[in-house]
Amino acid sequence: MIPAQKQLGYIQWYALKIKSAGDPVRNRPMGDAMGKNDSNDAIPERRSETRATDSRYYSVQFTTEGLDSFYQFKLWNISPKGMCILVKEDSEVLKNLSVGDTIEMTYFLTDSQGAFEKLKTQIKHITQNEDGRFQGHYLVGLSIL
Repeated sequence: MIPAQKQLGYIQWYALKIKSAGDPVRNRPMGDAMGKNDSNDAIPERRSETRATDSRYYSVQFTTEGLDSFYQFKLWNISPKGMCILVKEDSEVLKNLSVGDTIEMTYFLTDSQGAFEKLKTQIKHITQNEDGRFQGHYLVGLSIL
């Protein structure tokens, strides 16, 4: 064991070594959890509402005419005026949704195991996510009526 390892302990020493050397898989310096190159600081915020970190609802389930079964999605980008679901670009669900559609959806509560509320919901937007973490998906904006 080299002196630096003795002072810090092997795990701490190894973590510092990796952090200073960078991440060879992603070819970038190690820093915060997302990495310094993944920052969205350069992209201006277009939302008029701040997004909540916690919400009354965790997920939503629904079906529409033309679908054979129910689909359930985790809720994202929650604000007082709406939220989004993430849908794969080749999903059957996406083919059966249009902006302006009103659908009765089942919202599952965050704090209660199995508790839900059925609410009329309008599709506000369907936006392709062209790059980043959710490449190949669409963000579907929902607004509870």
